[in-house]
Amino acid sequence: MTQANNSFCIDTDEIGDLAQFTDAERISDWAQNNVVWAVGKGLLTGKDNGVLDPLGNATRAEVAAMLQRFNETNVVSHESEVTKTADLDKVVPADEEKTAGITAALYDYFGIEDAETGNPYVFEIVGEFDADNEHYYLGRWQWNVEGHNSLLCDFVLKESLTEMYGCTIENNKIDWFEADSVIK
Repeated sequence: MTQANNSFCIDTDEIGDLAQFTDAERISDWAQNNVVWAVGKGLLTGKDNGVLDPLGNATRAEVAAMLQRFNETNVVSHESEVTKTADLDKVVPADEEKTAGITAALYDYFGIEDAETGNPYVFEIVGEFDADNEHYYLGRWQWNVEGHNSLLCDFVLKESLTEMYGCTIENNKIDWFEADSVIK
């Protein structure tokens, strides 16, 4: 997951302290680093009585609060300036034959699963578009954790498969910025 976070400009430097939670030992080994990060970023604040309740279910209100904090904390690092912008209206469905080859190249480069957890990756090319006389693909990268979607990242991939960018999609615009990873 660290490679993916770096590829998509997600700031993973923050370290949280789990000692404040009385049930921290109940956090699964595979989730430990991500929970420490989420606590450090203030995304996870725990419940009453100093518990995280890592084996419990989150209510809609708790999930909404975490998403709001995620949005407010600027977890996605924009240290790199926006490289390009395109209208979301310009994105058309991608050719299925091309997407199969692109997806295979992504699995070849990143692997089929997260090295830390063994959880599978799912890549999806959702469309293609032109910007500044170049052709790009818009995609999503998802990690599954025990049947639940745990992380979903949008990305822009240059047609030559030599450049992959993290992106944000807001107000009918796609803004993409330099990512650390370049597929070769």
